[in-house]
Amino acid sequence: GSGMRLEIEKARFDNNDLAGEAEGRIELPTGAKPRLDLRAHLSHGEARAVYRYLPFGVGEHTYDWVKHSVIGGHSDDTRLVLKGDLAHFPFDRGGGEFKVTVKMVDGLLAYAEGWPRISGVNGMLVFHDKAMTLTADSGRLLGARLGPVRAHIDDLHSGLEETLLIDGRASGDTQTFLDFIRQSPVNEHTGGLTTKIHASGPGELALNLRLPLRRIEQSSLGGVFSLERNRIDLGGDLPDLEQLSGRFSFTESSVQARNLQTHVLGLPATLAFDSQSGGQVHARMQGSVTADMLKPHLPDALARRIAGATDWRADVRLGKQQHEVQVTSDLVGLSLSLPSPLRKNAAQAIPLTISRHPGELHDSTIKASYGNLASLRAELPVDGPPRIALRLSQGEAPAPRNAGISVTGALRYLDLDAWRSIDPGPAASSGASLQEINLSLNEFKVAGRLLHDTHLRAQPTGSGWQVALAGRELGGELLTLPGTRGTRVIANFKRLTLPEAAPDALPGEAGVSAEQTLAELEINARHFTWKGLDLGEMHLRLSPDKTGYTLDHVSLAMPEGRLEGKGQVSRHPRRPTRLDLKLEAADLGKL
Repeated sequence: GSGMRLEIEKARFDNNDLAGEAEGRIELPTGAKPRLDLRAHLSHGEARAVYRYLPFGVGEHTYDWVKHSVIGGHSDDTRLVLKGDLAHFPFDRGGGEFKVTVKMVDGLLAYAEGWPRISGVNGMLVFHDKAMTLTADSGRLLGARLGPVRAHIDDLHSGLEETLLIDGRASGDTQTFLDFIRQSPVNEHTGGLTTKIHASGPGELALNLRLPLRRIEQSSLGGVFSLERNRIDLGGDLPDLEQLSGRFSFTESSVQARNLQTHVLGLPATLAFDSQSGGQVHARMQGSVTADMLKPHLPDALARRIAGATDWRADVRLGKQQHEVQVTSDLVGLSLSLPSPLRKNAAQAIPLTISRHPGELHDSTIKASYGNLASLRAELPVDGPPRIALRLSQGEAPAPRNAGISVTGALRYLDLDAWRSIDPGPAASSGASLQEINLSLNEFKVAGRLLHDTHLRAQPTGSGWQVALAGRELGGELLTLPGTRGTRVIANFKRLTLPEAAPDALPGEAGVSAEQTLAELEINARHFTWKGLDLGEMHLRLSPDKTGYTLDHVSLAMPEGRLEGKGQVSRHPRRPTRLDLKLEAADLGKL
């Protein structure tokens, strides 16, 4: 009438799932819950069968999670303690003890659908009272080494909110952790941003996962990733980040970092970034750069003319498909010994901004501004030649219409002789060539003479240039043609006033004489004025020789008569200039 009692002494059991022995007693009182005092030791157990031996009362979702998640591994040491009145099971409030410890070897844990599995788990799986805890000393997540890792379910029995918490550390190649993001639900939250990123170098991860077993789609994570001297390829045409070191934190939908150290294009920089809505990441870099660091990235003509050092800042917006980049600097500390208007000394602050914007069909636009002195806009299609507009004045460069380079603007002063002294070096690999110049100039130095209020328009024709000039001293056109010994110039003016010789250069600027490269000059002017004298129609042709120029022909047709001749124009201090002139007066005949 009082029930039944069963004593168990060294009972052995063996099946496909486990093998071992148990001892203890079972009391089955009439009208009451059983009372147990059992101990078991298993010398063999299969991890994938653990779910079959969970005690009655474990929540349905927890039971299913253990069944579908602990799918591999074995144990040679499993111990069970079950003691107390089952009316108080699972004894989280006292009245007994329930504990199962499983020494897991080479376990395989599929902890959540859609997340990469954890393999090679070596550690302890413990069911104690109403909780479950897996403590792994080692394991592998993709190619990364795990350990230690702790997986914990606080309440196996209530069935209201079974939540799996995973805390762990891992070390391995940074690329492995990028693969982890790509193969997890985090990839969708970040807009697939990491799919184009590739990394080389080591990293360490501290990870926290929260997995609601009833609503696995609401899983969340947080972590900190540390890396040392990595190389990161951001994809597209962005430069690689080299020697990247530091740490950043992340959640399932956000990422941020401060004070990462890196090199970009060989320049040391500090990097910070934050994720934004729509799968974008806003990165900010800053650093300082010396002229010697810049020179390998510049054309020779510019590299020879910079000195000093300056600070810079870059803002990069990384998107799913395309990236936006903006680089800024005030250029303080950097000197630029170019002719005006681009010349600057080290103390001057001239804001420089360079930005790259994605366009349609993966084309891109580059914009640049140099204070209020110059601006540039370049359209760079994937297929076809670039279109580049340069504006030499205040305001933004217009959208370029045609292939090649066009130059427009208005300048107070332009020394063409000084600019002609600069050898631009080999043509750029982009294939862009100068196609149009359209400038208004208050003062314009050319061939050693200073012109005023001049409008210049130039376009290539054949292998030379056709130039239209209109200003205070002249109006007409000239044609330049390359020759074996220099440049041939043919000028046709409606009017031409020969100005006084200009200073060699502005202070600090090196000039050059046009004679150094002039092969042949032909000038035709309908109205020619010199030193206030109207000399009528003028024709002149000269070509270079060893000591200067040969004056092949010169003629002036004035109302008072006609002057014709030829001669030798010397540039040698010991050889005089010789001219042979004939004057035919209108009323005196030949002289």
